[in-house]
Formats: sequence, structure tokens, C-alpha cells
Amino acid sequence: MAAQIEQRYMHETYTSAAGSGCGHDTHTFAMATGCCHHGNTFDPAAWLSALVAIGGGYALAAGRKLYLVVDDCDTYDLAPIVGQIIARPERVEAVRTAIERRQCGEVL
Repeated sequence: MAAQIEQRYMHETYTSAAGSGCGHDTHTFAMATGCCHHGNTFDPAAWLSALVAIGGGYALAAGRKLYLVVDDCDTYDLAPIVGQIIARPERVEAVRTAIERRQCGEVL
């Protein structure tokens, strides 16, 4: 499963919401809602599932501080997953939003 997830994320594309004329104010809105007309294939719920599938975990603390638990993850499996959010604040925000939605009982 990790190989399928890695392959999926390695071939993703992302088109900025800015200047698209669709009315979205931020990249985060498109990322968090899965707005499909942006060419966006990043799915924060799938990203969280991929992290858990390799033995990782996550928590959202006070102040919306995101904690990733990776002690039991193999580096080879972890790198392509975490690499999807490094230097991508809009994706980190989308992950936070997905966690908040789960905490509120929404099924993603």
C-alpha cells in the first residue's frame, strides 16, 4: 500500500487558486475542500491515512499546532509522505483542517 501511496503523491499536480477566476480567496480553501477544477490532487485525508498506514500518527494541539508522530516509521516510507507537506504551508493548513473536521465528527 505504501508503494501505491508514494506513486500517487509523486505524480500530483497543483494549480494555484490565485488568478484562477473561481472566487476562492486562498490556496487553503481549494486544498481543504478538494475543489477539483484547480487540477489539485492533494487529498489531506488520504495523506493522513498514508501516515497512519506506515505506523505514524498525528495530533492537533492548542493553537492549531500540528504534531506528527513518526518514531515507529521507516525513513524510506516516511520521506515521500512528509515530503508532500514540507515547504507547502497550504497543504499543512489543509491537513489541519482535515483533522479539525474529523474531530467535529465529519467523515472524510
